[in-house]
Amino acid sequence: MQRIATGRVSINKEASLQLHYSSVLLTYGELFCVEPRETFTIELESASGRKSIDITCALGETRASIELKCFRKASNRACDTDMYDVWYDLERLLSYQEFAVRKFFCLTDNPYYPSGTHSGHAGSVSIRDGIICEIGSMIAPSWAGTWKDTSRDRCLTLAKRVEIKWIRNRGWYSLAITL
Repeated sequence: MQRIATGRVSINKEASLQLHYSSVLLTYGELFCVEPRETFTIELESASGRKSIDITCALGETRASIELKCFRKASNRACDTDMYDVWYDLERLLSYQEFAVRKFFCLTDNPYYPSGTHSGHAGSVSIRDGIICEIGSMIAPSWAGTWKDTSRDRCLTLAKRVEIKWIRNRGWYSLAITL
């Protein structure tokens, strides 16, 4: 985050965030390997069933899965569906029982996500700072059944309490959640 906020690393979308973050992970992972038989592996876009995980890595037998989101203000994306995708990724990460470590990171330069007034469709899937989703709470998109594209109509339920806590750094906002 610090490197992006200071301009040391430039990202234009999620793929570049994935590349830079995996590079940092690889460097740290290799530093933890001191004995000849210790290994650190990393893979981008690994398959888990029919789903793809942004980054998976392992230090010896301990495996981790990481999902990333990057929402740039200039992209003019639909914020309500972006917010649904955050909850969707969190639900998916919680289902990956084969991983000892499960992390989610979201990065944005758009203050709307952490501090905007989320009403209408966005209000039903808000990721505003301070939101808490209790175990078993349903996240029901208010647009369900009204759009042609039904890929985001499903209600989501998290198997763990999740609290949204954004951190601001020089015009960038980051959300880091360990599951």
